[in-house]
Amino acid sequence: SMIRSGIEDGSFMGWDDPRVGTVRSLKRRGVQPEAIREVMIQVGPKPINATLSWGYIASVNRKIIEPKARRFTFVRDPVNLKVIGILGEHDVRLPSHPDHPEWGSREYSVRSDKGEAEFVVSGEDAEKMSGGEFTRLMGLFNIEIMHLGSGEIHARFHSKSHQEARKHDFPFVHWLPSGVGIQAQVVMPDASTARGLAEEDCRDLKEGSMIQFERYGFVRVDSKSPFVAYYAHR
Repeated sequence: SMIRSGIEDGSFMGWDDPRVGTVRSLKRRGVQPEAIREVMIQVGPKPINATLSWGYIASVNRKIIEPKARRFTFVRDPVNLKVIGILGEHDVRLPSHPDHPEWGSREYSVRSDKGEAEFVVSGEDAEKMSGGEFTRLMGLFNIEIMHLGSGEIHARFHSKSHQEARKHDFPFVHWLPSGVGIQAQVVMPDASTARGLAEEDCRDLKEGSMIQFERYGFVRVDSKSPFVAYYAHR
């Protein structure tokens, strides 16, 4: 009755609003039928009321979807990043799934123009950067942050070594080449919308597909054009 009242007065978008606990809502967020069945079996019939945490439901669902969810990059609230001093050309191959090499990889070729190249990184990662510190663009190379301006970050190429980044505990951030990607929206559990850029291959996904935006979370593809996904959980 509380949900119905909220729908009628416009507080909720409908019976599949991500903030309500209906089966339709869980389905739209990507909770699998097998997960619901497993939770019901684990709880079982009891003479007292049972309380289920979202964390528990997410953990059961994660075990089901993680082995088959392809990986993609999503850059939320993109910020421009210009890198200078790049030596040579750099080819990047990011696996579609670490346990399924037969699924192929996402490939990018970084070609600098007079030693410079431009990228986008998430606003959240940008806020953590400071001048004089080092960061690794995942799968690519390490950079030194030089200057953080209004809406743009300036950095210089530092080194290629992944091992060096690990040794010195450089932060790892996701990225996309400037001018690459599709506009994407992710509807969050509180019904807010995260906006940014997703890899272009996301436009070929089927509606209802479960994927993982790396370092962001598992999402269910709700619409292809425009690209809209519903956030499930980490």
